[in-house]
This record gives sequence, C-alpha cells and structure tokens, in this order.
Amino acid sequence: MTTPGKPVQLGVGCVLPVSGAPARAASGGPGQGRLGSALLSEPAWDEVARALGLSARELQIARAVLDDKVEAAIAGDLGMSTHTVHAHLRGMFPKLGVHTRAGLVMAVWNELAKLILAADGALPPLCRHRAAGRCPLDRPGPVPHP
Repeated sequence: MTTPGKPVQLGVGCVLPVSGAPARAASGGPGQGRLGSALLSEPAWDEVARALGLSARELQIARAVLDDKVEAAIAGDLGMSTHTVHAHLRGMFPKLGVHTRAGLVMAVWNELAKLILAADGALPPLCRHRAAGRCPLDRPGPVPHP
C-alpha cells in the first residue's frame, strides 16, 4: 500500500515520484476513479506535456485516457461533444507517432522515462544512486545485479 505523495519503491534505491492524490480503482460508471493520471505529480504532467507539445486541452484528454475513460466520459467531464474528443485524439495520434489509445499511454510513459533519466532533466531521477553518480547502469560493462 502506498501513501499519497510518498515515492513508490521500485527496487534497490529506485523510487517513482508520485502525486499526492491516491489512485482509485475504476467503478465503470459515472465518477469513475483516477487510475494512471494520479501516478504523476502536476510538475511531471507539465513537463510531459511540454516535451510532447501537447496543448492544455490535449493534456486533459491524455490524462483522461490514462484513467481509462471512454470518449463519452471524457466529453462529459470536459463539457464538449464526443466528436470533439475524437477529433482531439485523431490530432494527437500523429503528433505522438501513435495509432491507438494504448500507443498514447506508452508515449506518455516513454516521455516520462526520458525526462527522469535525462542528466539535465527538470524531473528528479528515479534512482538515488543515479542522483549521487553511483548508478550501476551508467557504468561500462555488464550490469551488476543489486
């Protein structure tokens, strides 16, 4: 069980910075809970949107897709028609180089990983060893097992 706002331990010295909002299971009905979007903090979402070139509206839709919401639910939440949501998704797919909603999710996670692993990134590194310059993955040769 994770504590809201407390990083999630991924392995020896590796943590994932998370938002302060707890992720909830989806109910499948109105008011469906947040799933994937709650895993990222607001600064992380801002950096991912900037890096991917997403507008504010596209970011709202991407976050809803990560929450596994259908177009009708997204439209209701954002006060627009399902046609408009679909048009936004259709425009986002080529921008991200994807063809599906699953591809959109992977593009977001891939960009997050790039931002976290970048030496000069705006997001903190996942691994405290990397932050201290002691990451075994940065050393030449075979990767040691922790």
